[in-house]
Amino acid sequence: MPSVTSQYQTQRFRFQPLTDDDRDLFCELYCNDVVMGKIMPKLERKQASSLFSNILNKQQKSLNVYWRIECVHSEKAVGIQGFMSNIEQQKRNDAEFGILIRPDFYGNHVATESVTAMLFHGFTYLNLATAHAFFDADNIAIQKIAEKLNFEITSDNQQTNKMRCCISQKTFLSHNGQAIYA
Repeated sequence: MPSVTSQYQTQRFRFQPLTDDDRDLFCELYCNDVVMGKIMPKLERKQASSLFSNILNKQQKSLNVYWRIECVHSEKAVGIQGFMSNIEQQKRNDAEFGILIRPDFYGNHVATESVTAMLFHGFTYLNLATAHAFFDADNIAIQKIAEKLNFEITSDNQQTNKMRCCISQKTFLSHNGQAIYA
């Protein structure tokens, strides 16, 4: 059985646990106006580097897990994605997830394929019961992915203009659990 930080892949993409070698990719994404536009304000390089160090530290303690997304054939970095556990709420089988993709890889169903693979991995190997994400109500691309993957979409009562999408292991695997791995 794969560990929390196991790598996995689809026909087009390989997902490898983040290492210190991924700091530049992480900072590039978090410091990019286009990438961060509908998520939060972009970070300065020093802030992004500090966040990366915190994430690696938490990943080593198995509280959170993040992967580098790369093309199988070219090995070019596409982006990052990961799960953030709700440890403080004692919901160890629920995780928030997120994905950041380089703009030159937008389109071509990169996000859909990557999120599907990550959720399959999380529900199958990490024993997650539910996964959720928050997004801006005007982020149509994320809403389409959530609808396609059969997420329940609701407004986030705590933040204006924010939506929450949530899916259970049972719902995901019954609708999306077909062979996605190469």
